[in-house]
Formats: sequence, C-alpha cells, structure tokens
Amino acid sequence: MAGLIRQIIFDYDGVFTNDDYTTVLTALNKSSGLEVGEINNRCGELERLYVLSPDSKEFLGRMKKEFKFPGTTDDLAALLNERGDSGLFAAFPRFLSWKNDGDGRRGLSILSNQIAYRVPYVRGELDFRIGLEHFDRVWFSPEVGLQKPFVGFTQDTSSTMDIEGVNIFPFAINQMLHLDYLYNECVFIDDSAKNVESARRAGLNGILFKGVEQMLTELEEGYQVRV
Repeated sequence: MAGLIRQIIFDYDGVFTNDDYTTVLTALNKSSGLEVGEINNRCGELERLYVLSPDSKEFLGRMKKEFKFPGTTDDLAALLNERGDSGLFAAFPRFLSWKNDGDGRRGLSILSNQIAYRVPYVRGELDFRIGLEHFDRVWFSPEVGLQKPFVGFTQDTSSTMDIEGVNIFPFAINQMLHLDYLYNECVFIDDSAKNVESARRAGLNGILFKGVEQMLTELEEGYQVRV
C-alpha cells in the first residue's frame, strides 16, 4: 500500500529515451552481415557481462571486433548513444514544480543500469537538460557496483538473471531512509516489467513506463501525484 509519495525515482533508458537502437543495429548489420535479431541478442549478452564494469574499453573492443565495425570505438559509442527521445525531458519542468510546491519535502532521483562508456553522456544530458542539482541521487550501476536484474537491448520480462549480492534496490531504499524518505513514500518508474517487479519486491512502489502520458495518468490515479 503506497504512502504519500514524496520521492520519484526514474530509470533513464526507455524512460527518458525511446531505447531505439535502429541506428547502431543498421550499422552493425551493414558491417557484419548478420541478421538484426542475432545482433540484438548478442549485444544484450555482452551488456549483461559488462554492466558492473567501471571501464568500457573491453566491451567496446569486443563489439567492434565481433561486428567488424570499421570506425573507432568512440564512433561506436556515439552510435550506441543514439536512442531517441521519449518526450520526458520536455515534460520534466512539471516534476520540478511538483518537487518545489506543497508542504513538506519532495524529491527526484535517477537509478539506471548503464555500461560505463555511456555514463558521462547520460549524466551530461541530465545536467544540460534538467540540472543535476535537482536530483537527490543519481545512481549508475558501474559507479556503485550494483544493478537492477535486467540489462540489454530489449525488454525482457522473463529474465532470470541472478543478482544476489548486487541488487541495487535494497541499497537505494537504505539511502532513501538516510534522506528521510520511507520506502512506501517512493515510486520507481522503469520500462522493464522485470525491474518494476524487483523494485516492488524490495518494498518500493512501481510504475511500468509505456509513455509520458500513461506515466502521468498512473501517477495521478494510482498515487495521487499531480504534476
């Protein structure tokens, strides 16, 4: 049962972005000659291996070699960073107003699995388009050594990835307590059903993101959060 929601925790990819890999998949299809479905599956497998690694040099090198990518690893990283825009950045001033209006403290945070090469890009986007000072916490898996249960190119509701000992949600709840937010005062928003399920099992409230308007509706109707 949700308490009064005072903290909203957002995933990044698939929530701020469309998680659209068309550009990089097209490039890797051209360079390797492999089918897009095969590339997609292999990329997901590689991401699973490196999500907690603080250095992406090996990951990008393996991607470049496996798919015979002709450019540099920096070129490949730039293509991997092109994922589209969900529209949440444009709507985000409404969340800043929610945070600053009303009685009592309210907060916003980011909790995201990211391969290390992408962390500076994502942090830069958040800082440029919103301002990092508006977030209580910004957690990226390679920086804290913890993760949500699934990472990869495609949403996977059946993933049984073992994250015992590296589950990020108990850690997030503990830090929220230090900030004076109870777990049932927090709602986590993610585009992966598996991640939302794991957040709920840890005690957080959860919303499966399918689009900005759907998310806003669920926040209002399910949690009385009007932004």
